[in-house]
Amino acid sequence: MFSGFYIKNNRALNIISVLMFLAIIIGGVCELNGCKMLVDRFPNMIGESVYGVSFLIGLAALAVFFLLINEDQFEKVGNHVAEYYALMFFSFCGIAVLAQFNNLVLMFLGIELMSIPMYIIAGTNKESMKSTEASVKYFLMGAFSTGILLLGVTFLYGATGTFLVENIDKFDPNFEMIYYLGWILLFFSFCFPLLYSFAVARPYFSITGATFR
Repeated sequence: MFSGFYIKNNRALNIISVLMFLAIIIGGVCELNGCKMLVDRFPNMIGESVYGVSFLIGLAALAVFFLLINEDQFEKVGNHVAEYYALMFFSFCGIAVLAQFNNLVLMFLGIELMSIPMYIIAGTNKESMKSTEASVKYFLMGAFSTGILLLGVTFLYGATGTFLVENIDKFDPNFEMIYYLGWILLFFSFCFPLLYSFAVARPYFSITGATFR
């Protein structure tokens, strides 16, 4: 984001972004090969998972592919290309948190960190009123689903007495109904933004003057 103050060449910004994603991939490979960079630094927050790191590496590789094949299209964003790249990295940071979270509170933070930049990206086509409409509706839907998510997390905490994922299956039998209701609310909170993204907002996630169909 701050490199945009000094670098005006869009191709250079694209190369920097690709290199940063490659650095993420290298870091993930090192993690899988025994170089534990986050171990014991965030106890009860970040978990150790081979699947999570592998998932992160795969997404970073897809991001590199996306940046390379759309290099010419990013020039059509306008005068704030660096900010567009920054939004992608902010959202990817939330994805990284979701890949390794070990705490329901951190899961919530990861979801919000992933979603908020997407609200902005959905409205990047300033010449289209539908793009702005999709961004506002996406934000309102996200706020609604966030409330349901937090209520579900609250019920799970009330039934289990912990936010830790590893202990979330140990609930008080007296709160069995609240426990399962919490899971139902979590499920619906995940479905709302997902369905909305595919049904309404997806066509307006554009980096060009046109929309993706």
